[in-house]
Amino acid sequence: MADILTALILIIDVVLSVWNSYTAGFTYEMARKSGGSAWLYISAFLGLALGLAGTIYVTAVVVSFVAYWFGFIDASATNLLLGYNFLITGGLLLVLGIVATVQSIYIAVKRPGVWTVAGALYNTFASIWNVFVYIENFGPAVSLVNYERQNDSKNDLGTVIIIAILATLLSVLLSYFAFCAGRNHANGAPIGRIRRRRYSQE
Repeated sequence: MADILTALILIIDVVLSVWNSYTAGFTYEMARKSGGSAWLYISAFLGLALGLAGTIYVTAVVVSFVAYWFGFIDASATNLLLGYNFLITGGLLLVLGIVATVQSIYIAVKRPGVWTVAGALYNTFASIWNVFVYIENFGPAVSLVNYERQNDSKNDLGTVIIIAILATLLSVLLSYFAFCAGRNHANGAPIGRIRRRRYSQE
């Protein structure tokens, strides 16, 4: 039951992360076409950063479990990777989430409405929850990393670095395609097509 719940959480997280990258592309292109305010560009880049960080977090977890399942890494290397992933990527997500919350509150104050206020409230509660979760698990994660670093060989650390790089590259590609899909949607182009840069004026 716990494995099913974990799988569902990971699926939801990656869907939300890809959606963030997609909406970032849509927002960026709409701002570019309409000469939007700086806040729209900030929102787009913040959404892309959240989408990329969230995708890296989930991809690192999935790749580590797959590598462990097929015997490429042992349990110690898996624990080391998951510990670093929580501390580094999870911490980055926490900071970006707080920034996004501040921005959503600012937008709700400037342009009050059902959706802006609801978004600000959701982001606020989500950020508070994420802070408590991170604080609660920070100590155990640090202890896990220190224990594995003291008891494992340098080969485990090298393997962890390789898997982390692989997860990052996969996440960058996924976020890039989602971002391009959002831009294509804003332009009315097919979502699956990567828009080519045009050097001539229309």
